[in-house]
Amino acid sequence: MKIKSALGLTTVMLLLSATLAGSIAVADDAKVAGALLNGALDITYAGHLEKTNDDGRLLVWEGSVGGDFAGKIKWWFIDPSPVPAPRTRAVK
Repeated sequence: MKIKSALGLTTVMLLLSATLAGSIAVADDAKVAGALLNGALDITYAGHLEKTNDDGRLLVWEGSVGGDFAGKIKWWFIDPSPVPAPRTRAVK
């Protein structure tokens, strides 16, 4: 019984912290109390380019971040994936 209670409480706390973690980004400037940072992502699929890094990871997504902060984003995937593909059933 104690395990089920602890698991339920842990699950609720994890979900609560995950929903609140990325929702608020407050500006450092004390003159603008409660101001939020604004940003935009521009992401493109790059898997067809077959670019790999020194560790053999495949570049699948890349993009840029703009707005109040700027930068570049790249998603590298391990090839082949360590996670097996889900089983699918044939539709009749």
